[in-house]
Formats: sequence, C-alpha cells, structure tokens
Amino acid sequence: APGPCSPLRAARDPLRCSRFSASHATALRAGSIGAYFSDRHPELVDEVIAESNEIERVGLSEYARREGLPVEQCFETLLTGLALRYYNAVAG
Repeated sequence: APGPCSPLRAARDPLRCSRFSASHATALRAGSIGAYFSDRHPELVDEVIAESNEIERVGLSEYARREGLPVEQCFETLLTGLALRYYNAVAG
C-alpha cells in the first residue's frame, strides 16, 4: 500500500498530504526559530519561556491588557517561547 503522501496518494487526496507536510514544516520552523533565538540571545531564553508560560496561563488578551502591551507583541513572545520550548525538547 502506498504511504500517506506518496505521489499517487497526493494526487487522490491532496488535502491530507498538505496537512501532513504542513505539520512537518511547522515543526522545522519552530526548531529554527528556537535555535536562532537561543544562539543570538542565550541570556534571554529563560525569561522569554517564563513570559510565554505566563501568557499561556492567563490568556493573550488578559496578559496584554495587564502589562499594557500590544496583543501582537505578546503573541510574538508567546510564539517565541513555544519555539524555544520545542527546540529545547528536541535538542536536549
């Protein structure tokens, strides 16, 4: 039987294959962002992860309101923290 994203399967079921590919691409991007940030700003890694955890705990809008920051900035911090956690888990 062909694999989940063989050329034949992709022709018959492109949505399933694109989701499979997208999840791998997302993991690669998260790892790349985490690696880049860790290399460029090692002194901030723990702080960004802690801030990201807090955003996750209280919610994006509430955190932004409480800290007086734009939601977009908090969202970027949340994503960077998630990428760092992913990178740390994968890189060991």
